[in-house]
Amino acid sequence: MRNGREKGSLLGAIRLLRVTGWVILLALASYLALAGYSAVTLTPNGTGSAEYALLPDGTVTILTTLNLTNPGLFAFTKLSVTSQIMLPNGTGAWLESTSPSITLPAQGVAQVPLRFSLTLSSLGLGKALLTQDEVLNESDYLNGTYATFVGFVLHAGEHLDWGAPFHDFQASAGTPVPEGNGTYGVPVKLSFGNDASFGVEGTVHASLESAGGAVCADANFPINDPPHSTTQESVTLYVPTGCSLAGGMLASRFMAPGFVVPLPPQALP
Repeated sequence: MRNGREKGSLLGAIRLLRVTGWVILLALASYLALAGYSAVTLTPNGTGSAEYALLPDGTVTILTTLNLTNPGLFAFTKLSVTSQIMLPNGTGAWLESTSPSITLPAQGVAQVPLRFSLTLSSLGLGKALLTQDEVLNESDYLNGTYATFVGFVLHAGEHLDWGAPFHDFQASAGTPVPEGNGTYGVPVKLSFGNDASFGVEGTVHASLESAGGAVCADANFPINDPPHSTTQESVTLYVPTGCSLAGGMLASRFMAPGFVVPLPPQALP
């Protein structure tokens, strides 16, 4: 009888442990399901207005924020954002910024700061940003921990408006006019708009060059353009008759104390 009672007690304990295990397993599964469901409710609400600044070395800094809302029941910890801005015209190049880690509480909101750097003097295939306004695609990748131990990665897409500092840059050379003193005058005109939200100060250097690259005549145009302004300049350059412009070009570049940026040339007939 005693052995039977002991055996019954052992079986009862096993059944209790089994039921307890199932209860714990179901509770854990429910917790994970709730955490997973709540995690996908993290909502990127777009970026704030970007702030642009031109540094003395020709670097443009882009400061923006990603607005986040957490309507879920648990906090996000060690939350960081890695953001990429694709450069235009299918170059495959991008700018990248990674934010500091933050904690986003349940039912909370946060602004995640992002900082990008764009060097005007080394744009390479992205040099269209000098002369063309663009809508840049931004991809944001959110990484962190949710509900203490649930890791996650989310992706969001945003856009940034870029205003070109030399929008629609045009440098043109007119018809040469003989001067009768061994030179001929060539009227040169420059025009562009500063569509950027930062000022541009420096010098545009324009040179009339022969087909072999010799500089026949040149001039400097001082530039001090506030944001969202236009520039129109003209000058007559005097070219020696012995310096042929046939097949040459009108070359232009912007020069500031800390950097030099080439601008679109005009081919000469």
